[in-house]
Amino acid sequence: MRIRQIKIHNFRSIRELEISCQSLMVLLGPNNHGKSNVLAALEFFLIPGGKVERSDLFDFDSRTDDQIWVEVLFRELTLQEKTTFRKYVQSDESLRVRKTAKFDEDKATFQYQGWLEEPEEEWLKADNAGDYKKPADVEGTGLHALLKDAGRFSKAKVEEAQQKYIAEHRSELNLNLVLESGNFLGQKSVGGGVLPEFYLVPAVRDLSDETKIRSTALLGRLVNRAIQIMSEKEPAFLEIQKQLRAQIALFNEKDANDQPKIEQIREIKSGLEAELRVWGVKIDLEIDTPSIDKIFELGTYLHIDDGIRTLAEKKGHGLQRALIFALLKTWAKLVRQQVEEEVNGETKPRTSSNSIYFAVEEPELFLHPQAQRELATSLATLSEADGVQVFICTHSSHF
Repeated sequence: MRIRQIKIHNFRSIRELEISCQSLMVLLGPNNHGKSNVLAALEFFLIPGGKVERSDLFDFDSRTDDQIWVEVLFRELTLQEKTTFRKYVQSDESLRVRKTAKFDEDKATFQYQGWLEEPEEEWLKADNAGDYKKPADVEGTGLHALLKDAGRFSKAKVEEAQQKYIAEHRSELNLNLVLESGNFLGQKSVGGGVLPEFYLVPAVRDLSDETKIRSTALLGRLVNRAIQIMSEKEPAFLEIQKQLRAQIALFNEKDANDQPKIEQIREIKSGLEAELRVWGVKIDLEIDTPSIDKIFELGTYLHIDDGIRTLAEKKGHGLQRALIFALLKTWAKLVRQQVEEEVNGETKPRTSSNSIYFAVEEPELFLHPQAQRELATSLATLSEADGVQVFICTHSSHF
């Protein structure tokens, strides 16, 4: 799915802003005019755990409220995304979600909420689902036939019946667009975790952060993606896992007296038990097999050899930034391959969107004009892929 509209309220230099979006969005203009604040608002909305502070409140004139919110309208939902967000998908197959930060002095509370097409009938309103406890409560409504064989009532079962009835009778109902009072998908923090993945490349980036093997870094995402594929398909990888488990199991072997066979471990166990004798307890040391991704995380480094082989973060800013874009594009390519495999093969169940968004601040930095043109072409091509969207803030007319 793609973002087709962004609304921003009370965020930094933005009091109220509504933007219609294309697959490739280029914000072109001078410094200190709010371009980066648009990307920061998107990051707040899409990143799980994305936060703002009281200092982020619009403060150029008197405010009428102490809250920030960002609202996004999505279109072009895939079949999987329509299933994931079926409660919120509107008649025109769009999805509208809001994230709000409310401030009480300096403390902020955060909430995702979805816009619902809500029928005028009280028994079809999601907020009333918890009021129905037994079949008699829905007697005389369209829910009775759907719930008569449902067994014990629950709010989830009633909501499912409401959604099914609305889907089957949408053309017969009077629907009003309302912002739900509860949390998006019924969970306090689920919103950012199921929405499309978002990656922001700011104008200044510490390459050492991006070349670490962790879920928030580009190289980490690439390596974790490779591990995922190997764990599903690669016999050699599965054999390594098997051998690793067998080797670690040796540390846990016991003798006939139920004591560790390895002397050093036995000494640690005996020493601890001696110190805790007055407590009358026994100690057992068990060594667990580490996951393969942890081994990669602890011992993977990215080197570049341009005549002198060094860690990537030791190179010049131009080469570092080129490497960040190479990681970005390689990761995007692998993500698209995964989506295509799932479309052409058996679709795997998902609880999140498989779309992905990239935002880049000043991509022209450290690049000569021809390299800028090449990167602009590359980002434009990337934005044409299904489920991919690119946002750029720039001072360069090449973009």
